[in-house]
Amino acid sequence: YIDKVKTISLFMRSIKSAEYKEILEITLFSKLTIFTWLLFIEIAYNLYRTADDNDKKTAELVFMEVAGLTCRQLKEVYWLDSLSEQVLVELTERKLL
Repeated sequence: YIDKVKTISLFMRSIKSAEYKEILEITLFSKLTIFTWLLFIEIAYNLYRTADDNDKKTAELVFMEVAGLTCRQLKEVYWLDSLSEQVLVELTERKLL
């Protein structure tokens, strides 16, 4: 899953057109279950938290893309209970929630 999370995130980050990015987000999000996306957030956060100095910037981009995509697509808040406390703090600090 780690390589998939990185690939999806960096691909989404490389898209310049906001219109195409929004369409792709909706398409990608609907292909996986909500729990898969929540798992991706947890994986991306752990990658960011444990990254060494050389990989920290890329890991942060991956986390921001996965978390941003998931938070934009999920309008309900009941799913928040599924995330770890550390991830919730990070999402709140980055104003993604």
